Amino acid sequence: MSNAKSPVYITEDGPQTLVPVTSHAGDEISGPPQRQAALDAHEAARQTPQPTQLDIEHQPVDNDPRLWSKHRKVTIVTIIAFASLAPTFSVNLYNPAFAQIKRELHTTDGQIALSLALFIIVQGNAPIIWSAISEIKGRKMVYIMSMALFCLGSAVCGAAKDMKLLIGMRVLQAAGSSSVINLGAGTLSDMYDSHERGTMMGIYFAGGPIIGGGLTAGFSWRATFWFLVIFAGVSLVTFVFLPETWRRERSVSYQAAKRRALKERARRSQSATPARSRVPSPVRGGAATPTIGANTPSAGSVDDHREKNENRDGKTRTNEAHTKIDPEKVADSEDIKLSVTDINPILPIWYILKQRTNICILFASAILFAYQYGVCFTAALTFARAPYHFDSIKVGLVLLSFGLGNLAGSIFGGRWSDHVLAKYRAQNGGESTPEMRLQSTKPAMIFFPFFVLAYAWMCEKHLHIAGPVVVLFFSGFCAIWIYSSTVAYIVDANPGRASSAIAANSSFRGISGLIAAEVSVPLQNALGDGGLYTIWAGLLVICEALILLLIWRGGKWRAGREQTFV
Repeated sequence: MSNAKSPVYITEDGPQTLVPVTSHAGDEISGPPQRQAALDAHEAARQTPQPTQLDIEHQPVDNDPRLWSKHRKVTIVTIIAFASLAPTFSVNLYNPAFAQIKRELHTTDGQIALSLALFIIVQGNAPIIWSAISEIKGRKMVYIMSMALFCLGSAVCGAAKDMKLLIGMRVLQAAGSSSVINLGAGTLSDMYDSHERGTMMGIYFAGGPIIGGGLTAGFSWRATFWFLVIFAGVSLVTFVFLPETWRRERSVSYQAAKRRALKERARRSQSATPARSRVPSPVRGGAATPTIGANTPSAGSVDDHREKNENRDGKTRTNEAHTKIDPEKVADSEDIKLSVTDINPILPIWYILKQRTNICILFASAILFAYQYGVCFTAALTFARAPYHFDSIKVGLVLLSFGLGNLAGSIFGGRWSDHVLAKYRAQNGGESTPEMRLQSTKPAMIFFPFFVLAYAWMCEKHLHIAGPVVVLFFSGFCAIWIYSSTVAYIVDANPGRASSAIAANSSFRGISGLIAAEVSVPLQNALGDGGLYTIWAGLLVICEALILLLIWRGGKWRAGREQTFV
């Protein structure tokens, strides 16, 4: 063997005889020094732990809500759907009472509009605070606190003797009722995987509109508020028995808050520890054993890595080495008790707003909500005027057609979206993306603007009431079909941040609803129903274009660097 000729290789430096060398693994390999260096680099890379997928939504937890029985989960959805009537009732029962309130409290149209505007803006933005609390204290506590506020506000509204007090208590009502819409979607994401959420989201949104259209239109306006007190009391009792679905292991916001608390504890510990104790001790091979306070990956570094590296599947990339945290450090972290002050409600919302996909879907959702709010508000005025001259009861019954359309669209749209998602998953080897669910909205998007235009010009030409009632039904059907899928997309595209994402959606809804409340009546008076709803049809086309853009580019945006604006 020693007399065998060594092979000659042509390298960049000319012909070289390759002398046998031994790798770190004990294998004999022939090669020039460059080859040995490459071998060393390869083995070093192979020994370095590579990033692995960590799915925040499927972290193991005790008493996993997703493993609960179907009966238990449906019961919880029913409780949440019932409570979700609160914000809808608060608006729909108030609208038919405008004339009575003006007469009894001697108020003006401006004060009525102010009460609406403040209600909408508070209801839209209060979920940012509720969401922050829920990520520390859980969903159940927030449900109970918010429903108690809603009950109190409704009771004082029912006894109000002047408009200022009524406006103030309407604000309290708005703050209390707002949490259910926000946390309801979060509760569903706690219990259901993405492929199951469409149907349950549809049932959840179906609860609100059906009764609010006309149930108490024939009673005095004070009776409507006392009805809300009874309703809130029943909801409050059911929430007491509601099991907690939130799990901190699956909450990015909770883990981020704990990371900050750990960093603060480490900082204080380092400042009190002699520098000598933090010097690494050498070990064989030139490596060092890192100590806490040096470069050791802590629980916080894992969360840092998770937050910065969310990928398109809703999973986070972390390093196996980072998961080997010092046991003493982990044990110490378990006694950290977080409070609401440890949550910054702005940071999770800012993260949501940085994502290009979220901006598109939030604007689309806002347009859909503004339309639904605007049509109920202006329809009450349209049918109270000539030539219809409907009283409160008849106006409520007309609006009920829109609510019935919402009911049918919620259930059908939710089931259809699950069906479409299952089909695309099968075509994609069992893997799903949030954009697949948006495919289910295409049939509704084709017809929706035409129903809006039909309603516009039927009302403009004062056709028989049957025509507007029919197209209102189908408008409500299409609107909630698309809307429930957009909300499901918001949840699916933001794993571990469902409550924050829905809070951002509520804020966008509140702002858009406020704008709709302020401009709809002036536009209606200036342009008529025909002009007003032609504008709405154009805005809805823009909304649909944003959804189609997400279907086309959403997956690439979430996977690539162009996902964020900053």
